[in-house]
Amino acid sequence: MTKYVICAQDMMVMINDRHKRFPDYTPAPSKDINYFRFDTETNSGQIEYLDRGTQHEPITSIPDEFQAIIDHAEADHAEEERLNALPYYEKEGYDNWDRVRRERNSFLYYLDQYIIPKDYPYNDGEKENLISFRKKLRDIPTDHASSEPKNIRFTPELNIEIDGVTTELHERWKENA
Repeated sequence: MTKYVICAQDMMVMINDRHKRFPDYTPAPSKDINYFRFDTETNSGQIEYLDRGTQHEPITSIPDEFQAIIDHAEADHAEEERLNALPYYEKEGYDNWDRVRRERNSFLYYLDQYIIPKDYPYNDGEKENLISFRKKLRDIPTDHASSEPKNIRFTPELNIEIDGVTTELHERWKENA
């Protein structure tokens, strides 16, 4: 069961609970149409015209001009879902140095909560390990300037992956993430 509503004046297309405007869609329906409504469960609907006020023309099938708009909206929704399902490193905007710096800065901010406090209880070599990892983070833009930004990943496991080589953060710092 699907319910369609198309507001012809601003090209708002509603399919069940989702809606989106398609202001540049052509060909737009006739200028004298205000709303198109259709329910596939009952195979009934109506077209409301601007110049006829509250009068509605009942219909039992979707006219071709509205089916084309519905098909366009469904294809647009399918493409949005496809893009949303992509792994984060394949999404648009991932392949740039601004993204690398932004993610690197988030890692640095996270690590600073362990480095800054003077009274944080470190085991042997832990502070040095943390400082070393932090330095690698800071130096990424200069040390890996020849790498493609898309090949520099900061994983949810708090590791750095550059050109397929992974540098892992000590397990103790991951536990608190």
